[in-house]
Amino acid sequence: MPGRSVFEVEQYGPSRLWDEAEAACRWWESRDRPGRDRFGRSVDRDAQRVWLDEPGQPVPLLG
Repeated sequence: MPGRSVFEVEQYGPSRLWDEAEAACRWWESRDRPGRDRFGRSVDRDAQRVWLDEPGQPVPLLG
């Protein structure tokens, strides 16, 4: 909607998806908006991990 910058959001169901999206956006912005090329993923038989810049910097699970 032209001219508007605030919108109402309704959330339903067992998870608070909009809250999770906002938390992820805040995390991303707090790290100077890294591009896709700075993310990586490590996988072993116990788990998979997403990280920023190096495996020692895991991306937190937000929510």
